[in-house]
Amino acid sequence: MLAANPSFAERLTASIAQLRTLFRSGATLTAPPVDAEALGASLSKLRLHLTTIERSGSLSNVFEAMSLGRDEVRNAQILAWFLLAKNRHGIGSDLVDALITKQSEALGVSPRPSSAACRVATEVLPDASIGNRVDVLIDDPRNFIIIEVKIDAGEQPDQVERYCQVAERRAGDRNWGVVYLTPNGRPPNSGLGWGTRVLPMPWIDIAVLLEAAVRQRSKSSISTNLASGFAAHIRTNLAGPLWKTTTTDLPAQL
Repeated sequence: MLAANPSFAERLTASIAQLRTLFRSGATLTAPPVDAEALGASLSKLRLHLTTIERSGSLSNVFEAMSLGRDEVRNAQILAWFLLAKNRHGIGSDLVDALITKQSEALGVSPRPSSAACRVATEVLPDASIGNRVDVLIDDPRNFIIIEVKIDAGEQPDQVERYCQVAERRAGDRNWGVVYLTPNGRPPNSGLGWGTRVLPMPWIDIAVLLEAAVRQRSKSSISTNLASGFAAHIRTNLAGPLWKTTTTDLPAQL
């Protein structure tokens, strides 16, 4: 017997049990007659509702209009914009803190949430060397994370190794690491001696984190539509088949 307010799973289980009983009894199943007029009226209401939604612009994706495509610099800039909590994207510090948590979990340390003084920048020279221009830098009193964005370009010689050396010098007693962001989450060719300081990450993880942030807020707001739109752009244009190697296969942290 079903409870007063059965869940979907409970209703589905009860329906399957009823069907099983009918099949075993050999009873003939007869479909109820279709009220064509009522069906037509329902479809007309549905069409009107969909038209209203389309005209409201709530289904539009500004990132499609921007033609971001697979441009690494422009996608890195949008990612950095969502990582900075004070920007008016509607998800606060959710994305940057989720990324910090992922990095901290890989290191086996307690996450330190970002502070109000957190800075996020793109195309940065953290050690003033032109050869170490990083795509995205999270520079926080508690965390120091370099994000190397890859979409179609290859890795430069010893690129991640150099970034790890820079991060270690700059971080001090802060939690630090290098995120190697690619379509499929493959590990870099260099820097693996730093163990879990280097976090290979697929772009799809960014989409999942954005979508999780949106679920915590009103889905009808314009600001969260931006986060949903960038997540959809990632899924359509940047995400690829996942690499078989995970961070658990990498050498232990030195």
